[in-house]
Amino acid sequence: MSSVLPDPALEPLALFGLQAGSAEEGISQLKRGLPTQGWALLVNTLGASEKDLAEVVQIPTTTLARRKKAGRFTVAESERLLRVARLLAQAQRVFRSEEGIASWFNKPNRALGGKSPLEYASTPIGAAEVEKVLERILDGSPA
Repeated sequence: MSSVLPDPALEPLALFGLQAGSAEEGISQLKRGLPTQGWALLVNTLGASEKDLAEVVQIPTTTLARRKKAGRFTVAESERLLRVARLLAQAQRVFRSEEGIASWFNKPNRALGGKSPLEYASTPIGAAEVEKVLERILDGSPA
């Protein structure tokens, strides 16, 4: 009996109520735009305010209100949201508790120049650095 592990690249889609059995399916879902139902879960799990998360993913609050009414984010917004959701999925493997995740994402981190991981994740380069810090923590190395 073989057990198939979920693809880490597709795992963050679950935060938005989506399941993808393949990369092709995940790409298709992303191109349709992520449903807004995952927004509140992302905000709550990160321990962030809506305003703070909107700044990180570069969605003006007025646009966010429109997206919530429409029910979907644009492809570009979805890509930025997925970047943060991927970090959250990785942090869930590291910290195992919502309190630990929220605390870590919002505290200044020396490895990130004193910025919080959430703040640092506002660009692809910054998100990659946050990912490296999470990997070091998971490996037991100094972060």
